[in-house]
Amino acid sequence: MSGLLSMQKIMLDTNQYDRLLTAPETCDRFLKLLSDGKMELLTTHIQRDEISAIDDVEKRVRLEAILTHARLIGTRGAIFDISRWGLARFGDEEDHRLIEHIRGGAWERKSEDALVAATAAKDADLFVTDDKPLTHRLKSYPGMKCELINFEEFEKRLANLTL
Repeated sequence: MSGLLSMQKIMLDTNQYDRLLTAPETCDRFLKLLSDGKMELLTTHIQRDEISAIDDVEKRVRLEAILTHARLIGTRGAIFDISRWGLARFGDEEDHRLIEHIRGGAWERKSEDALVAATAAKDADLFVTDDKPLTHRLKSYPGMKCELINFEEFEKRLANLTL
């Protein structure tokens, strides 16, 4: 895919919200595309929970302002003690296989990543992450339809779009 399509559904890994704060031109451009209806930002309770837990109040407020442009969707799958009631879908067998593929041997440590990535895989057109092990696991999963790119590629694509 050479560029972003109109009304493309985008999901950002949580750390990508931080990257937006350090790239104000990219952030402004992204927010404009969202407000113009050319893109849709999807998020789960996991990204929101991680951002809400940030101790730096100024940073948290700035990140939460970006989240106001996102549509909250339920995760594709539920994991005990992680998933929030009403903000998770039970998922189908395929969702569960993908979650287990992502978690691999890092069952506890990778549960949040697995829920976010499985949700992006099914609900988003584009998942932006700099997590190389996660990207590798997703790309090695058969039938992966969601495109995976890092932040630098996301910046390039946004810069090439006409506002």
